[in-house]
Amino acid sequence: MSLEGPDWGGGRGLFSYHLVNGLAGKADMDEDGVVDLNEISFYVKNKVKKEASPSPQNPVVTGEDRVVSMKDEDFI
Repeated sequence: MSLEGPDWGGGRGLFSYHLVNGLAGKADMDEDGVVDLNEISFYVKNKVKKEASPSPQNPVVTGEDRVVSMKDEDFI
């Protein structure tokens, strides 16, 4: 079960809030303008586990390590 509330984007779920923020660039740990599967997985898992406590949530990510989001300043 996902936690939802005003703390996460005005009523979004905890998982989706951090997924969206991670894809928007907060998960880009090496700051190369690309968010890959490992980065988004690490970011979301850590944020959700920390903020869901004491209610356990454990996001599971599967798949190959590929680019899932890119930031292009010229496009924005």
